[in-house]
Amino acid sequence: MKKVFNFVLPVLSLLLLAAHFSRANFVILPYIFLLMPLLFLIRKDFIRVFLQVILFLGGFVWIFAIYQHVKIRMAAGQPWLRLLIILGIVSLFTFYTSYLMGTSRVRNWFGKK
Repeated sequence: MKKVFNFVLPVLSLLLLAAHFSRANFVILPYIFLLMPLLFLIRKDFIRVFLQVILFLGGFVWIFAIYQHVKIRMAAGQPWLRLLIILGIVSLFTFYTSYLMGTSRVRNWFGKK
């Protein structure tokens, strides 16, 4: 069960990033991030490192989104604290899934002991 958990969370992070890029009206990026979970089927260590870097950078994408959205809400005089908390949790979750990509179980799956 825990083995599956180590793969479901990174896939969820990739899908959340796909939704974010779709909402931000990017054309190609949502489709790329929707297809990235298929990379888990390629059991090469460079794929694991690639996904780990993508998820790590995805955490910074969420931080940038926090900055942009909170700034807009503050300028409009709207409440922004709940937005900050929710996107902050999503950012931490994405960083955590990047960490999971470096754990021994995931490394073993991709072929590096």
